[in-house]
Order: sequence, then structure tokens, then C-alpha cells
Amino acid sequence: AVTVTNPVSRPIDLTLALESADSRWSVRPDHNHAQLAAGASQTFEFSASRLAGLDTAFRPLEVVLNTDYLAETARFNIPEVRADVPLTVDLTAPPVPARERAAAFDGTTDHIRIESATIPVPDGPLTLECWMRARAFGSRVGLVAKTENSDYGIFVNRGVPQFSIFLGDRYAAAGADAPVLEPGTWHHVAGVYDGAEVRLYVDGRLVKTTERSGKRRTNNRPLMIGADVNNRSQPTSFFDGDIDAVRLTAAAVYTGDSFTPARRPAATDETYLLLNMDGLAGPWLFDESGRGAHPMVTDTVELIAAD
Repeated sequence: AVTVTNPVSRPIDLTLALESADSRWSVRPDHNHAQLAAGASQTFEFSASRLAGLDTAFRPLEVVLNTDYLAETARFNIPEVRADVPLTVDLTAPPVPARERAAAFDGTTDHIRIESATIPVPDGPLTLECWMRARAFGSRVGLVAKTENSDYGIFVNRGVPQFSIFLGDRYAAAGADAPVLEPGTWHHVAGVYDGAEVRLYVDGRLVKTTERSGKRRTNNRPLMIGADVNNRSQPTSFFDGDIDAVRLTAAAVYTGDSFTPARRPAATDETYLLLNMDGLAGPWLFDESGRGAHPMVTDTVELIAAD
């Protein structure tokens, strides 16, 4: 059911349809047409089905709205509006592969997108971590981030790792003073906020500490893996290399000067996202947190052997 409201002081003509890049969907009716008076609302119902199984060619449905504004003596076309139909999936965990896998990113367009609503980490302590192996480093490189004048992210600009988190009225950052990440080498990078300080760990070793506290400023931008996000919720500042074992936890997982990072981390009660990159279920990458944040992988991201 799709409800459309006319917010203007003149009537509008509208055409509403459900469309998909996946031709295996069947939708009835194929469209709805109506005229809405000023301030009026109307609900339109569709029936949608898809008999084929899940595979990498699966694409969701979109609501497509085309509108004409009816002035006294003329008709004006309004730009088309498209919105994904909300979709919840229940997936079975893929088997653990005999050889560790990772997601490969090309540094140009590849990214994995996790919608913010699926990872509602509460205010307070937070740990963001992953394993990464770069082919090369650019001047601005998002590793795992949703930083847009708010929230948190890890960057690896020119091989210099930095964890940033927005506390109070500005970012608090903990970063290395020089390049410490080597191309072609696997590194574990973790950013921790414990409520009193921000810490950056590389390969289990404490690199930098910044004392800060405050309420986290959040946003509704997606979390990007292999990129940062811009103010239009699109990926930018792409990472060139491989990423594995992305984990987001609502707790300060690591303390002290050192620890031994697990090559394959496990979920805890406070984990909100865990992607061990084991395999795809259709177009979805399985989230092991138990919270169902399974991202849809629709770009050219490939899962490769991590050794």
C-alpha cells in the first residue's frame, strides 16, 4: 500500500507504479493514475510476487511516482520520484569456507552499503574494526565510515589510519602520526570510544589516545565499507584493496596498550554488525550479529580468498 499526499494549493495528476531492474517480478496493477485535490491524500494498493529463487541478479522493487502540477492555464511536470520498497529478509548463515574470504574493492566505485536504520547503535561507547589489505592509498580514503558532520569512521589516507567520532560539538580523532599501513599486507585496524577517550589500535597495538567525552552526534547516512559517505548518502573516497571481518560493537571492546586481534571475530550481545565475508545468500552478505543488517551487494564487489 502506497499513500500519496498533495502538499500544494493546486490539484495534481499522478501516475504511480512499482518497477524493478529484475524482470522476474509480477506486479498488479501495472500502474495507478489519479488526480488529487489540494491537500488530499489517497492510498493505492499493489500485489507483487516473484517465483524465482534468490540469486545475484535479484533486485528489489521501487515505487515510481510521476506528477503533473495543474496550474490554472498550464500543466507543469514535477521531477520523477523513486523510493525502494522496504524489504526484510531472513537468511541462513553460509557455511564457513575452508579458506578465509574477504571482499575486494576496486578503489573507483566498489562499496558495501549498510542502511543506518539497521545498525541503531545507542549513544555511548563504540568499537569499529576490520581487517584490511590495500593495493594502494590515495590522499583521502574511507575504510569503514558514515562521517558527515556527525557519527564515526575509519580513514586510511596515504596509509595513515585515523578513527574519528563526533562527540558534543566536534569530532574527536585518534590517528597515527605517519604512514604505518603497508600495501599488500593484512592489518587489523580498530577505533574505540569508551566514554572518556578515543583510541586507535593497529594490529593490536595502541597507536594514539585522545581524551574526549560527550554525546555522540548521529546521522541517518548509510555506513559505507570501502568508502566514505557524502551529504547525498552516496559513496565517496573509495578504498583500493580487500576488507574482511567488519565488526561494529556498542562497547569498548579493547583496552590497554595491546591485544591479539582475532582473524575471525565473533558476535557478542552488544554487536550490531559483523561481516566475515563468508559468502552471499542471493545478493545479500550475511550479517552474523543476529540483528539482520544483511547488506545487499549490487556493485562489482567480489569475495576472494584472503590469503
